[in-house]
Amino acid sequence: MSKNDEFEKYSYLINYEVEFRFYVNIWAMIFFLIGLFTFTYMLFKSNRGLITVLGIDISGYYLVYWLMALLGLIPMFYRFFYVDKKRVVVGLNFDDGLKIKLKWGPIIDIDKFTLILNKRKLKYVSQIPGFKPRKKYDYNYVGVQHNDTIYVIPYAEGYREDLISLLEKTNQLKPTPKIY
Repeated sequence: MSKNDEFEKYSYLINYEVEFRFYVNIWAMIFFLIGLFTFTYMLFKSNRGLITVLGIDISGYYLVYWLMALLGLIPMFYRFFYVDKKRVVVGLNFDDGLKIKLKWGPIIDIDKFTLILNKRKLKYVSQIPGFKPRKKYDYNYVGVQHNDTIYVIPYAEGYREDLISLLEKTNQLKPTPKIY
């Protein structure tokens, strides 16, 4: 039995479009890195709009594109490596308490936690700077706060109440503290 088999029983609760977004972000980062390397080369080799800084000739024309690639890559790296990798749950198991599996992360056993059911509260309570709810493109999720760390569970459409009831049953704090 592999590690992932224990998470198959409750896989219907997780919205796997979030995992798809994770792989889309990898391709977007590759695109931005290729653009950054290309514009870095062109920044020093092109003669268009030359600017001399400390004896180094820099193309002002390609400087704008290089800055755009850099400014797109930095928040994408932060969200990918800090927020999504360490906080987004991709597997659940409710058999012996709550076990959550993080993307590229460990399997964490949680026995006492607080539920965060409001997206806006989740953003402000969690203090996750890179995790802001998007209006149209974001997914529905529930937060689980354990030891001042908030894990985000993206739930599939129509399974919110099932997920909340399973979380309440496994929580050892009775009644389950909730933040609405």
